[in-house]
Amino acid sequence: MFDYQNSTALVTGASSGIGKAIAQALVERGVPTIVLVARDEEGLNILADELRHQGARAEVIPLDLTQADAPARLRETTDKLGL
Repeated sequence: MFDYQNSTALVTGASSGIGKAIAQALVERGVPTIVLVARDEEGLNILADELRHQGARAEVIPLDLTQADAPARLRETTDKLGL
């Protein structure tokens, strides 16, 4: 249906629950690069390892999006990663 060959997805709340399920579903559907964002760095790293095992590029950005400077920090980090 969709061609995700050159896509990058950014998933917030990715360390558990719906966010984690969305990240997994995107990789299963062929998205090659996933950026995982949440406060729980350990949970993000566990998921990133799972997604890398499936062949995806998974980048972890531990970040509390309720903080006022979070959008700027997220942008800065994704730029540094070349995303």
